[in-house]
Order: sequence, then C-alpha cells, then structure tokens
Amino acid sequence: MKKLLAMLLVLAMVFCMAACGDDAEAEFPTKPIEMIVGYAAGGGTDTLARTAAQYVELDGQTMTTSNMEGANGLIGSMECYNADPDGYTLQCAFPETWGCLYLTETTDVELYKEMTPICSMVYDVNALVVSKDSPFETLEDLVKYAKEHPGEISLASVATGNVNHLSSLGFADITGIDITYVPYESASKARVALLGGHEDLWVCQCSELKSVYDSGDVRVLAVASEERVSFLPDVPTFKECGYDIVAGLHRAFYAPPETPDEVVAYLESAFKAVYDQEEVKSLLRDQLGFDPVWTDGAELEQIALSAADTFSKWADLMGK
Repeated sequence: MKKLLAMLLVLAMVFCMAACGDDAEAEFPTKPIEMIVGYAAGGGTDTLARTAAQYVELDGQTMTTSNMEGANGLIGSMECYNADPDGYTLQCAFPETWGCLYLTETTDVELYKEMTPICSMVYDVNALVVSKDSPFETLEDLVKYAKEHPGEISLASVATGNVNHLSSLGFADITGIDITYVPYESASKARVALLGGHEDLWVCQCSELKSVYDSGDVRVLAVASEERVSFLPDVPTFKECGYDIVAGLHRAFYAPPETPDEVVAYLESAFKAVYDQEEVKSLLRDQLGFDPVWTDGAELEQIALSAADTFSKWADLMGK
C-alpha cells in the first residue's frame, strides 16, 4: 500500500509540473517586448515599428522600440539574431535586404533563412524619382538622354549592396545605360541631395517619397511593382514601360532563430489584429505612404527565398 501511495504521489507531481509548464507557456507575454529597428528614428522602418507598437494588444504588456542603426541594418539584425528565442526580442526588418547583404558578402550569416518570420503588414515598392525641375518627364526621356550621355547621370540612394543598389544596377543593365550610383547614409540625406540638385535621380521606397510627392517637389518616373501603387495611380510600373524590374521591401516582423511555434503564433495573431483595423490601414496608406498587404510567416519565408534568387543575378553586376 505504501508503494502504491508513493507511486500515485509521484504521478501527481508529474502531472502538476506538466500543467504548470502549460500555464507558463499560456501566460506569454509576462513582460514588455522589445522591437529592434536597425535604422535611424523617423525612417520608414522605424515609423512602421512604432505604429505597430502603438496599436498591438499584448495582454496588458507593452512593446518598446529600440533603434540600433548601422551597417545597413546589420547591427540591429545581429542583436536580434543572438537574443534569447523567447519572443521578448523582435525586429522590424526586410528579408529582401538580408538576402542582398548575404549575396554581396556583406555578411556570412543567412539571416533571410535563419531568422523566424512572424508577418508583414506592408509591401514598400521601389520608385525612381526626379525633382520637379528635372528635364526628364518620363522614363523614356531619362533612358534616351543617358544613352546619349553615358556616365553623366548620378543616382542617389541609401548604402550599397542592398535592394536599392542592386535594383539600380539591374535597371542600368536592362536599359543599357551607364549611371553613377551615389550611396548616402539615409533616405532623408539622399532626398536632400536630389532636391538640392546634387544628384539627378533618387531610388527609394514609396513611403519615403510621399511627403515630397504630395508637396509637388518631386516627380516619380516609375515604380517597381507588378501593379500601380494606390497613392500614385498615374505613375506607370517599370513593366508597363517595357522593363522587367520588380523590387521592394516587405517591412516585416521577425524573431530570433528557434523561437517556439506557440510564441510565434501568438505574435502573428496580435499583429493580424492590428492590421485588420481600418484605422490602421488608413494610417498606413493615406498618411505614411505604405501599401497595406498582409503576409503571414509561412508566405514570408518563401518570399525571402524567392527574393534572394531574383537579386542574385543583379548582385553579379557589382563587380563590373
């Protein structure tokens, strides 16, 4: 009888510990969550991260945003990559950029494959922009002039080895023109260079040009999307102009490698609730210049692989 009672006691303790473990998992989150942004405050990534943090419901917990800029976002990315995979350290980043940075040997870490995708709320398309005083009214005007004046056209953008850089090389290669790519520290500095007449072109994401487009200070020659951008209905796509160029950024939310599935599912559900709010969609589209597009973690994983495959052909142009 004593042996039987002892065995029953042990079993009871095991069941109790298992139940306590389930409760612990079910209690996530129990403290604030940090969202890392690998870029400066005020940029498109920072704006999206802070918007999501403002609206997300986390069972009474808060989400804070930390800017860890530098090395084309890699400093922030590696901070998240090496963090505990418990769901309390996340990052707002782009799988397309991670793929480009690996392809150009800026990093030997395959972040686009190893980081845990949660979701994306927007797809921020690349655009080719000129100032309002530019002689180029259309993309064909630009291509024609560039062919007649090789090497005279300069293009401002952010950093090197990223989506903007590689897609610009791809555009020059497809059109057969010679342009000079000039990297700046931020989109705002590249924009100032264009508006000040220091550079002829500016390649950026649509969210980064909305304010100066609305004010009439710039003209957009083309967007690198399959379809026209909602707040730029009169701007053609590169494909409409005869050039097969599709490029942009899924400004997405990621967790460190090996983050538990149940934590990822909780976070994805929380972000989806944010995305489903019409107030948020209106804010993203009408004020911030993002095209709201929901992408879940599984689809985001495939997008990362596909983007790396697409940009691999343009990465080879860097050494030419």
